[in-house]
Amino acid sequence: MVNGTFHYLIASSNLASGADRRPPRIHDLRHYFALEALKGCNGGRDAVARHMLALSTYLGHAHVADTYWYL
Repeated sequence: MVNGTFHYLIASSNLASGADRRPPRIHDLRHYFALEALKGCNGGRDAVARHMLALSTYLGHAHVADTYWYL
């Protein structure tokens, strides 16, 4: 149901138009969330490490190292 609604919204919003652009994927929302969460992390190295651990949990990664590629 979510996937169908997502595709309907993409089609109705005209985001998929243009020959040189691929339409957004639902997985792109996950990447956007991760990047915005990291950009909003203020503080030093320890704060970023804690933030990465929490983000790894939110994203369901088995290892925090799987989350570091977002950097």
